[in-house]
Amino acid sequence: MTPLRLYCLPYAGGSGRVFADWGPDLAPRVDVVPLELPGRGSRLREEPLDRLEPVVRDVVGSVLRDRVAHGPAPFAVLGYSYGAVLAFELARALEHAHGLRPEHLVVAAMRGPRWPGPVVQVAQLSPERFRHRLARLNGTPRELLDDLGFMALMEPVLRADFAVADSYLWRDGPGVGCPVTALGGTADRSVTAAALDAWAAATTGPFRRHLLPGDHFFLRPSREGLLRTLADALRVGGPVAEVSA
Repeated sequence: MTPLRLYCLPYAGGSGRVFADWGPDLAPRVDVVPLELPGRGSRLREEPLDRLEPVVRDVVGSVLRDRVAHGPAPFAVLGYSYGAVLAFELARALEHAHGLRPEHLVVAAMRGPRWPGPVVQVAQLSPERFRHRLARLNGTPRELLDDLGFMALMEPVLRADFAVADSYLWRDGPGVGCPVTALGGTADRSVTAAALDAWAAATTGPFRRHLLPGDHFFLRPSREGLLRTLADALRVGGPVAEVSA
């Protein structure tokens, strides 16, 4: 049986390393394939992209090259927070421009594509308020936020990612035809259950929403539950306990 290739896109400022330890939990039926974005990880020396269209072209190119290298395997797409925006647009582009429909789209910690974005545009905040906002999201250790060297390296990447995510609103064109699963944290005040449910309008296929314990970065404290829910969504494991709210 050919493994399903799961293309994964990280949150703002994140690299493919976010998903590095998922492979053993989903093997042998799923191959986890992190997609690295410019400005981080193995592409650290590249300029980060702050507009949606170039980022989508970049990730579409990465997937098409991967399919040339590994053949026409079934695939799914997953995105976390900012990565969910890219995952949706990647899935749309593959389906409608290249005739490649994913088996599944999984979006986590991000409002539906027609749900209004935040009033405050994070990318435009002053350095002090920008760090405060990152601290509230609880995804970056405080000692790193206070590290001037780290912030000098990562702030341009983070601002570029937030510029895309906060301004994103799906206005035109068809959605996707594959099943969509939306994941969120029970204590995430920035992405409510209603905002997650707005993903239902993005697909003509089935939609499911699951909430897992944790805040915006629930992927850390709820890693086991997240991977079990993911395995269930991709139909590669046994039944899982009900975790919806």
